[in-house]
Amino acid sequence: MEKSELIGQTLIYEYDNGESYKLEFEESTLVWTCLAGVAKGHSGIEKYDFVEVASEIIFISWLEQSREVVSIVFNLNTMKVFCSYVYEINKHQWKGKIISFKRSKG
Repeated sequence: MEKSELIGQTLIYEYDNGESYKLEFEESTLVWTCLAGVAKGHSGIEKYDFVEVASEIIFISWLEQSREVVSIVFNLNTMKVFCSYVYEINKHQWKGKIISFKRSKG
């Protein structure tokens, strides 16, 4: 998968702790929205980096305007998600599942 294939796609995922997010991919930015959990209703527009580490396994990372670092591996084969999230000196790791990965038809 090339980064260009993400443009116009929407990915929804949920961590084991019940937090869920929606990512909407544009050419150089993504829009994230928290759908459930302590940050419900919060969203942002961030520049992101992308690499396909293996077939249908993608690594995406971004630095939020609040200086939070988010690094996520999405395994589209197994529909699993793994995240490392760093804010200031606190690091968190979460895992969960991909709920949907849809391509917008334009």
